[in-house]
Amino acid sequence: MANTTENPRENRGKMTARVVGLDSGMQEYTGVSIIRIKSRYYNLLIMEDYMPSIGEIEGEVTIVSDTESVKLENIRAFYLHKKNVFRIMIRDQKEEATQKEGTQKEEANVP
Repeated sequence: MANTTENPRENRGKMTARVVGLDSGMQEYTGVSIIRIKSRYYNLLIMEDYMPSIGEIEGEVTIVSDTESVKLENIRAFYLHKKNVFRIMIRDQKEEATQKEGTQKEEANVP
């Protein structure tokens, strides 16, 4: 048996997030390090190897990776987190409230 010592920094961002909505279709984000849920009744922070969970969201979700941060605001949705895959099905999204923070910072620096 080979003795392999894994560096914790190399394994960061192994989660995948799949967002399904009627307006935007399916979007997949890889290399996700944390998922922050702020719902009407609870707050939840999901990290790699977090226990399986299922629930309903009435509030906002932030998907954070090393390269970008995607914020879904004013949503009503259902989510399932299992085996480092976070799936969310958006039932209702008020206004155009989705923000991408990582790409906006880079575009602002271009003359």
